[in-house]
Amino acid sequence: MSEAPAYTARNSNRWTSRDHGSAAKYLATEIIHVEPGEQEAIRKARALRVANRIVQQARHCVTRSVTESGLARIFSSLHGVRDAENFNALIFRDRYTAGMIDSAFNFQTISLADFNRLRTLRENAFEHRKQELLP
Repeated sequence: MSEAPAYTARNSNRWTSRDHGSAAKYLATEIIHVEPGEQEAIRKARALRVANRIVQQARHCVTRSVTESGLARIFSSLHGVRDAENFNALIFRDRYTAGMIDSAFNFQTISLADFNRLRTLRENAFEHRKQELLP
């Protein structure tokens, strides 16, 4: 006697859905329209920004002090919050950046004024990206 497979995942049939992962179902139709080649240009620009940040961070790690390297990493993480590709990535990167800022302040690496400024920048990046990602 053959038994039917026992699915343990809540969404076991999600891979058979035709629109799985499609963001279009959450967007208005006028937002979806992209000119030919525009999406590729957006991808290239984003890749160039990320590559530039990696080069800048590597340069700081080699030529700067430990504090300056840490601050460069925090600023790179702030850019990561601003460029988050989806809401889950946004939440993860925001919490990670908040932890780095709090740790820098707790270890007395940055002053209270620097701490407040970095927190304001993080909140600004989070709020702007959240508004862009919400339908």
